[in-house]
Formats: sequence, C-alpha cells, structure tokens
Amino acid sequence: MSDLDTQTTYWDAAAATKTFTHPLYMPWLNGVARDATILDYGCGYGRTMHALGREGFNNLTGVDTSPEMIARARTLNPALHFSGLDAGSLPTPLPREARRAAHRLQHL
Repeated sequence: MSDLDTQTTYWDAAAATKTFTHPLYMPWLNGVARDATILDYGCGYGRTMHALGREGFNNLTGVDTSPEMIARARTLNPALHFSGLDAGSLPTPLPREARRAAHRLQHL
C-alpha cells in the first residue's frame, strides 16, 4: 500500500467529522484576478474553495483522493466543481484551463 493509499483511507474515515479552523490569509491573493483558474489539489471538504468563492473567485476546481471528502464537499458547496482523484492520474472531467494548470504542477 502506498502512502497515498493510507492517506485516502484515513481521510475517508475522518471526512464526516474533520473540521479545519485555521484562518485563511486572503491578502496573499490580492494581486490574483478573480477569474484566474484555481486548482485546489487536496481540497478535502472544500473549505478553501468556499472561502475563495466568497471572495469573488469564480473559476475554481477542487480535487482530492478521498471519495468521502469529495462527497462532503459537494454537499456543502453544490455550486462548486469537485472531482475525485485516483493516485497518479488527473480527475475527469476538468475544465481545460484546470487540466493545463494541473499538468504544469506535475512537471515542476
């Protein structure tokens, strides 16, 4: 079993109850256009994407390897786009811009 497999099992078990409360520091994003493509890789239950949406960001995609976290994210944030992620592959369907951004991240 890979480390990622172990993490997925852990996060599936924690998905229903885990809540993060540390504040997001939005000034870091002051220079980012509100229509910029943002990929939240390891989005969990979508807390960061929800906060970004409240700040006016409108081109958001979240991915995570935990099916249970993705299910919770979709329930909590039905207007946002979330995809499950198999270890080693990109989720589908992703918007073209998000696929490009993810591809660039994989090759850094």
